[in-house]
Amino acid sequence: MQNFLILGTQRTGSSAFAEALGRHPAVVCGAEWLNHVRGPRKAQVASLAFAGHLQFVKRPRFELWRAMVQRDVQWLGFRWLFRANALWAVHPRFNPTLWLDGLETCLSWLAAHPKTHVIHIVRRDAVDWLKSKYLARETQSYWGKSYPAAMKVRIPVREACARVHSKAWIDRRLGDLRHTNPYHVVHYEDFRENDAAAVGRALAFLGCDPARLRQGERRLQRQSAGGAADYILNHAELTHALGIDRSTAVRVPS
Repeated sequence: MQNFLILGTQRTGSSAFAEALGRHPAVVCGAEWLNHVRGPRKAQVASLAFAGHLQFVKRPRFELWRAMVQRDVQWLGFRWLFRANALWAVHPRFNPTLWLDGLETCLSWLAAHPKTHVIHIVRRDAVDWLKSKYLARETQSYWGKSYPAAMKVRIPVREACARVHSKAWIDRRLGDLRHTNPYHVVHYEDFRENDAAAVGRALAFLGCDPARLRQGERRLQRQSAGGAADYILNHAELTHALGIDRSTAVRVPS
């Protein structure tokens, strides 16, 4: 059985993408199996999980069992995500949260496992990403439930710029994996516009026939019905501030 990881920052649509990818009979796509693990130990637990040692994954799920017993499963993967917050000084690489999340651990581990495929999901619209971050924090709803239509948030500009700068740096760092591992980038905006096409390209990257993708209603739906301007009270101010700071633009290989 071959292995893959879905990588990216939080609030980039990775849950919905993983659900869609997992509808292929040859693919088992797990959740964030390493959430309960801190720092360097994440690499050890990732290796154990891929080896089928379920006791090392907190609350083992059906997908692990399915991967072990169903003959048509060829790929086993899960999500390893990183927090892009404002808790850094000098440079985002010094953010202690990234040590807890195991960013450099992940990169080193993947370099030592060059056959592990990487699917990097990137959300390019920084303001829309911030909308998702702050609405989720305000409502404590991180997936599955729609945000109230009347919900409004005011996003601190300096904090937002630091978050976006951190996200851009993390995405560039993850983009470096194209030098060590089979690498495929998925843009959230493309997935939102045409999920079948985006998932089909990822399946082709894994060598799977997209035509075998099972159809059905998605369990995870978009949480917001409108755009960023509908939810952010200081949208114009925020957009202006991010437009001035050109260094926050996300650049990853296509």
